[in-house]
Amino acid sequence: PPSRFSRAQLGAECTAWTYADGHCTGYTDLGLASSFQTPAGAAASSGSGDGLADPAAPVAEVREGQFDAGTAGCAAPRPSTLEPAASVPPPLRFAMVHTIASSAMARGVHANPGLMQRFRRAAAQFAATPHMYRVVQVSRACHDPRWWTTYCRWRPQGIRNEDASAGYWLRMAVGLKAVSLVNEKAVTRYFPRLLERSFAMRWSDTRLPFWMANLCDLPGLVWYRMHERRLERENISRVWVLQHDIGWTGQLPAILARFGDEHDLLCEGLGPVPDSWNHAREHNHPLRADQKWGCVLPVTRYSVALLAEQSRGLRRGNVSYCEMRA
Repeated sequence: PPSRFSRAQLGAECTAWTYADGHCTGYTDLGLASSFQTPAGAAASSGSGDGLADPAAPVAEVREGQFDAGTAGCAAPRPSTLEPAASVPPPLRFAMVHTIASSAMARGVHANPGLMQRFRRAAAQFAATPHMYRVVQVSRACHDPRWWTTYCRWRPQGIRNEDASAGYWLRMAVGLKAVSLVNEKAVTRYFPRLLERSFAMRWSDTRLPFWMANLCDLPGLVWYRMHERRLERENISRVWVLQHDIGWTGQLPAILARFGDEHDLLCEGLGPVPDSWNHAREHNHPLRADQKWGCVLPVTRYSVALLAEQSRGLRRGNVSYCEMRA
């Protein structure tokens, strides 16, 4: 049947939240509202099938609400039609986790074909390596009735149907056992009272729901808690977390394997945060100014030891803005 996705959505998707300087650096798209501000410079997609938009495509006029959930097609370099031959990375194993919202993956019974192709491609590339590839499916967030969106208030069955449809397509793309669902029930199971504590915080980011806008690293942390024993059994000491709107050319496992194993954290823009940063004071436990560091999280690698330490902090009741937690 015809896809319900707009032509622009079939290109490189990025969230307006972190669109800057002409680059797509989006967060996990949770579909928290029908529209956010849409970034200037959003371009119509060529529908090239590789998840990357045509840089020669005309810049489209962008109006509020034009794209669902604040997503837009972003201009990006066209990949080469001839990818390098597959190269098996060294035997030191790592895990790579793709995060994807149910609302970004499915509209009704229809799948996003660009994302289907992206996940199939990643799974096929990892299948030729000793590394682990998994997908985290993030359910639509409706935790606090005071802040329910209209969709959450009037269509609770719709959320369950959305999760079921997205889960079906994701398993078709990457395999039955490769998909884990992260929803509020899972968050509460592994981090009791965390959601309640998040409501006691005064966040500068007021997008709804507050807990996911400001605790944006939770999908990866919950996935780690779900699978920490398996990671230990299989001697995996590093976990990459990539948001669904990150494209690549060539062999993704080989690209990620090029980074050395000596660091606990790899991320973009790592450095001390100034007091003028909006989120600098958004934590409920003591931190000196020289202890406040941050980075953006579209592509992040954690050591298992760092994931374990973050998990212990969350279970102790420590809450902080996601970009400075690690």
